[in-house]
Amino acid sequence: MKMLLILAALSGCGGLQSKEVAIACQVADAGTTVYAKHIGAVEDNPLIPNNNVLVLFKAALIWLFITQWDKMDDFGRAAATIISCAPVANNLNVIREQRQINRANKM
Repeated sequence: MKMLLILAALSGCGGLQSKEVAIACQVADAGTTVYAKHIGAVEDNPLIPNNNVLVLFKAALIWLFITQWDKMDDFGRAAATIISCAPVANNLNVIREQRQINRANKM
């Protein structure tokens, strides 16, 4: 969520309608999810049973953004960007918490 506020402040909310930002957030979501799982976190989304499905799902969303972005209205673009970016903030929190758990388990 902090990232969205920073993005909005720096871009005057124009970044919320940026195809590139939405795509970057999809890539960041996939990367942070895979990393979190690698260090021991558990994926709670039942639609994503493994990393292969995650990558395919993200690739499909990126393809959709590339091919359909110009057909979306401003609200749709902003919604797609927020929905794409919000999980990244959560994933970063999960990574931080999992690192704390891992450190505590080593003691």
